[in-house]
Amino acid sequence: MTSQKALEKFDEVYNESYKDISRYVVVSSNNIGDVQDILQNIYLEVYKNIGKVKDKNYVFGIAKNVMKKYYRFKFMKKSDEVLHDNISDNINLKKSVMEKFDTELVWNYLNKKSGNVSKIMYLYYYEDFTIKQIADTLNLTESNVKNYIYRTLKELRRISND
Repeated sequence: MTSQKALEKFDEVYNESYKDISRYVVVSSNNIGDVQDILQNIYLEVYKNIGKVKDKNYVFGIAKNVMKKYYRFKFMKKSDEVLHDNISDNINLKKSVMEKFDTELVWNYLNKKSGNVSKIMYLYYYEDFTIKQIADTLNLTESNVKNYIYRTLKELRRISND
């Protein structure tokens, strides 16, 4: 398959499957912070195997295998992780630190909450799902989804004001 045809087929497969695959990953992930890494790994594997992809079911098979591999690898490497921040001299250090602190505060808070809370917030704010779509995806009522969102926002405001 030529590289142009491979790119065209990949675009077609991606556009056809992304919404369903991302829902699957969000619902199945252990940590909402892993979702983007897992999706990236899934579509990298899809691209590598684009000649074999016949339908969305093949992509789901890849997604299941990538998730297993991802969590197996993450579990094994957990104790070896070291994070390094490269801070450029050209940026406003205070602003950068505050933004990072705020983001970390929110993610740490969401990771401590039940799985539904972090999944709902991720789907609502990052994936731009509607409340109805979230309710359908997670098998909840729309009222429950709204309550999770409003309570979580209220708690985050309280925490940030402390």
